Formats: sequence, structure tokens, C-alpha cells
Amino acid sequence: MEPLVPSLGHDPAPYVIVGMMACFGSISRAPLAVMLMVAEMTGTLSLMVPAMVGGGARDIDRPTWR
Repeated sequence: MEPLVPSLGHDPAPYVIVGMMACFGSISRAPLAVMLMVAEMTGTLSLMVPAMVGGGARDIDRPTWR
């Protein structure tokens, strides 16, 4: 994505963390708890907004379980 957004950077860690939040939040059905847990583990709140976007995308993609 660097040709489109040069200031994005090369570090894959934020993508991995947000993907992990979306995946585990979907499995556990507790997205807020997962976001707080990962924010505690990483020691920063800078990934909360991307995590919320990932959680929204996860809810759109996930089938409804009743």
C-alpha cells in the first residue's frame, strides 16, 4: 500500500494486532473485552480506532448466529 499511502509505514505489527482482535473478538463474541485486553497487552491505545473498524468489518462478514 506504500504507493497509495507513502506515510503508512512498513511495520506489519499493527495489521497483525488488529487482525487478531477481529478474529478473536468474533470467536469469543466479546469484541470490547478483546479490544481492552489487547490494549492492556500492547500498552497503547493507538490501535483502538483501527480495531473498531476491524470489528465492524467482522460483524458485516460474520453470519448471524441465533
